[in-house]
Amino acid sequence: MRFVDDTSAEVDAIVHATGFEPPTDFLPEHARPAPRSLYQGIAHTEAPNLLFVGMMEAHRALLPIADDQAAWVADVLSDRIALPGDDERRSAAARFAERRLRDFGDRREYMVDHAKYRAMLRRDRSRRGNGRRG
Repeated sequence: MRFVDDTSAEVDAIVHATGFEPPTDFLPEHARPAPRSLYQGIAHTEAPNLLFVGMMEAHRALLPIADDQAAWVADVLSDRIALPGDDERRSAAARFAERRLRDFGDRREYMVDHAKYRAMLRRDRSRRGNGRRG
């Protein structure tokens, strides 16, 4: 492998490991995402109309997951998916966070099982109807 500075090295593997602590300090404190405050891992439960795409980790399929999240967000914003009421969103977000904690531990709080997560978002999208956000 040849690097930009023209040095070279023999390598067996390249590991892209930047960690996952997305910078969110530009947001007001109440609007910063936390696993327990994101309905379906996307819609903030305390900041209406604040949606996050890409706020997850997965062992593979990051771009397809982000694509599914973006399609889900488009359906929410165009009222094709109705978000549940505030209390139900908070409760669902807490359950989702607890499931991720159980499945992946406290060091991977944004981790998702890509197949199950994508299927969940697609189920939401297949149940589209005349939605009402809020």
